This record gives sequence, structure tokens and C-alpha cells, in this order.
Amino acid sequence: MNVPNNDIVAVATLEGSQTYLVDLPMEVPPEMLGLTLTGSPPTISQVDLKSPLQGKVQVGHYIHAVKLVNMEILNLVGCNHLTEVLRFNANYPRQLVISHSISFIDPMVGKRANHPFFKHQLSPSPQLGFAILGFPPVISSVAEGEMKTRLFPGQTVEALHIPGRPLMNLQAGGFTSHNVYRALSETSGVEGRQLIVRDGHKVQKEVGSNACFDDCVIS
Repeated sequence: MNVPNNDIVAVATLEGSQTYLVDLPMEVPPEMLGLTLTGSPPTISQVDLKSPLQGKVQVGHYIHAVKLVNMEILNLVGCNHLTEVLRFNANYPRQLVISHSISFIDPMVGKRANHPFFKHQLSPSPQLGFAILGFPPVISSVAEGEMKTRLFPGQTVEALHIPGRPLMNLQAGGFTSHNVYRALSETSGVEGRQLIVRDGHKVQKEVGSNACFDDCVIS
């Protein structure tokens, strides 16, 4: 695994405030970080005197996202979820995205939500290792490989970011499996592509289309 490239990952912006990044020490489980978290989004309510994060985080600030190797989990809504993520990835680089503001809108998602989003870095390769189906695009299967433990069938694709191109999402229109596949195929050698997904799926109908379930398989 490679260390996350922060020049590629888009940092979320907050209304009226800025985020800051905090590196977590590797091989240190969340219960040894000396933080007490409460609420939704996870709020820092106490920092132990012996915490390795003393002087790096402040009581009352909110943890909105965590950056991992080749992915970012943003719009964190619960302390338990954050704790599980940090524990599972304790042996890998981790960064917390923190702000003093409770308001959070990621530029790639462009809306408030009460559920997490998962932002995945895509390798510059024609072999993506997953299949998508329908409108909006839904992950239908995941092949063996680097995406196997990152993507899961049933997740909905919220957006596709390709450097040098307009952001693709529902608000932009035409966000079908066919169009997403075509964009990925045309940019297979481009560094910095990001696929944003969320758990769950809500069937929608594309305006002006009679075929809202246009199948498309990506390998």
C-alpha cells in the first residue's frame, strides 16, 4: 500500500471555517489516543494529559472525516463508526479532518447528509475491478484485488472526480452507469481520479429517459 497522496485528495471545505489535518501515530489503537469523543459528528470532549495528540487537537472541535490509504471516509456521523475505522486501520497511516464548525459540506458531494461517504482513489489503469449497474450507478460486484475490501455490492456511486473534467454527479445530470463507464474508460491513465460512494441505494429515474437501468460492467 502507498501512503495517501494529499495533493490528489480533495480536502472538504466548511461553511465559514477551515479544516485542519492531524496525523495519528501508527500502531496505536483508538483507546490509546487519549481522546474522549461524544455526539454526532464525533466531538472531542476531552484530551488526556498524556495523549499523543496533546497540543494538536482542541476540546469542542468536530471530527468530520478520516483519511486512510487510498481512501477517505467523510461525513462521520457516529463515534462508534470512527472508533471501528481507526482500530481496523491502526497499522496504516491515518489522518483526522477536524474543524471548530459543526457544519460540513464536501465539495464533491455538495450537500448535507446523515450518512457517511467513502471517497476512493482509483489507480490509473483500465482494470478497475468492480462492476456498476443502473441509475444512479450502483456497485453490483467487486473482483478480487485492491478494491475487494474497499467497495461492496449495493453501494451507490454519488460522484466521480476526474482531474481536468467537470465533476460528475446527480446534480450535474446524465449520471448513468454508461456515462460513468465511458468517462472512466477515456481516462484510464489519469492520476487522481476519485470515486465517491455511500451505503444503500434509492431507485431514481433519469429525466427524459425511459431506460433508467442501463447495465454496464467494468472489469
